[in-house]
Amino acid sequence: MRLDEPFNKTAYVLTGVIKWLGLLPRSLSLNCVELGCGIPGKRFVYIGEGESLPYIRRILAQPAGEFRITRAPLWRLGKMIRRLASPDTLLCIELDRLLNSMAPRGGLITFPWIRQRVILDSLECRAHRRGIQRDFGRKVRKYKYRFQLVNHTESVARFYAEFYVPHIRARFGDAAHMRSLNELQRWVGSGFLLQVLHEDSWISGAACGVRKDELSVLAAGHIPEDKYPLRLGALSAAYYYLFEYARRHSMTVVDLLRSRPHTDDGVYRHKRRWGAEPEVDYWPHTALHLFLPEGFPLPSAFEKLLIWNGLEFVEIGELLQRKRIPRGQMPPAKPGA
Repeated sequence: MRLDEPFNKTAYVLTGVIKWLGLLPRSLSLNCVELGCGIPGKRFVYIGEGESLPYIRRILAQPAGEFRITRAPLWRLGKMIRRLASPDTLLCIELDRLLNSMAPRGGLITFPWIRQRVILDSLECRAHRRGIQRDFGRKVRKYKYRFQLVNHTESVARFYAEFYVPHIRARFGDAAHMRSLNELQRWVGSGFLLQVLHEDSWISGAACGVRKDELSVLAAGHIPEDKYPLRLGALSAAYYYLFEYARRHSMTVVDLLRSRPHTDDGVYRHKRRWGAEPEVDYWPHTALHLFLPEGFPLPSAFEKLLIWNGLEFVEIGELLQRKRIPRGQMPPAKPGA
């Protein structure tokens, strides 16, 4: 089920819930997968529709072909959990968010994707301004970049074909989640396409929507590496100019959209450098519930996974410290409850 993300906030929430409903059948037949977690004598077991399985495998650095998948209907979930639960098993259950009540109590909750927004007058954003000028502003001045704003359909189509799609595929390969051209056209219709120029050549850019006092960055792209190296900072220059635009036009928020819920994720780190803070996103249709048995050592791959505590996202390692529980231990989860 493919739905383009609406720019209107109300439509975004409603369409997100429609998406949860439309993809609900995917959770009716569950995958059960046992993976290594890098700790001798311990195992990681995933039960779910499969949406986040490739991502989890990447976090655990699990090679392809080294796991076995069995399938079971949703109505056998409780039985599967009771059979698999043990002091040596870290259990992850991924279900459609409409089925969250079917997950056992006592788990730690996260999502496949989170949203990152910058509040321009926040302390977090102000704390990053000096670093932005030092690192990104310096390259803008060094290479004498400049920018222009356009919104005609021909430029958006060229940006999509020559900048956005090649850049995303080169960076993420088979794991890429691509926007549609129609989606970009609709957002730019309410905003603009920012083009970064170097000696009159178009090097990078970003497709944006504008709503009242909020600027949203839907997609960013760069010409192929062999034509102009990424290390010269033209892609960062696009973000630099977007923030300058937002401030000049008295905007209060720059929405950088999604990243993975892991503070070691490259996209997450890049957006944090601009002062973006993580928020719950309505668009992903699943939630992940983690159950760490008492005394289970926390796998190093999960130490910086972001967990939603009901108020904010917190690294799982930090959450353990806040609860004053020895590293790698959590109160006993009761997955059979």
